[in-house]
Amino acid sequence: MPSRNTRRTAWSAPSDGRRVKRRSTPLRRPPGSRSTRSSNRSRLAPGKDQSRAARPPAGRRARLRESSFQRRWSFRSLGGRQVEIIQIPPDSRKRLIHLSRQTLESFVLRAERQSEEIEDPHLLSARYGAFVSLHKGDELRGCIGTCFPTRPLYQTVMEMTEAAASRDHRVTPLASAELAEVCIEISVLSPLQPVHDPLSLEVGKHGLHITNGDKRGVLLPQVATEYGWDMEAFLSQTCLKAGLPRQAWRWPETQTMGFTALIIGEKG
Repeated sequence: MPSRNTRRTAWSAPSDGRRVKRRSTPLRRPPGSRSTRSSNRSRLAPGKDQSRAARPPAGRRARLRESSFQRRWSFRSLGGRQVEIIQIPPDSRKRLIHLSRQTLESFVLRAERQSEEIEDPHLLSARYGAFVSLHKGDELRGCIGTCFPTRPLYQTVMEMTEAAASRDHRVTPLASAELAEVCIEISVLSPLQPVHDPLSLEVGKHGLHITNGDKRGVLLPQVATEYGWDMEAFLSQTCLKAGLPRQAWRWPETQTMGFTALIIGEKG
């Protein structure tokens, strides 16, 4: 049986009896027939569309359109050797915890706090967001923060310290009698970055910021470790935190962002 590339050759018979080979013409397919290659494409297309629907909207083509910065961050954040780490020296960390403690006591006791001149460049940076958590033994007494800094880091931490002590609707405001028992934990956040494959993030290393419309949920990296969640459970819990269904992170319209965090605690 001839292949589809077979060409028909025409022969002419001159008067001297010799056969002369004329120009060959390609063999044409009958109308309505399809090549094997195009037929295979059409059979695979539905499956391809279905698998894409179960993933975030940004696929291979979208990844190629990313900025080089996003590509580098994606590599570093997913297990590469050059992982982005927030660099704050030990002395600056101690100063930040000290400022948070002073702010907490002054706010709860309603005492006037003397202002300090901050010259530490690490604390003056407005690049990082921050969350402040207040722990009383195993009990969480407040946790509030921001992923979108607009002020220097030390001011963000001071503001979130007051908010954690008074504006976390899940718990009652902190009382002065609790000050001696409360430990402060500061989470300094790296800038948020889009995540194209949420399941490739690492439990305990990455935090999640999930948005869909006007709903938003944030969970810090250490939360997944404390509760023993795998990444899929972590994604589901972040969706629930946002007031979304568990599987909302799979929806095309849901945006998943990742970040790392530097944990600074009074316990060391």
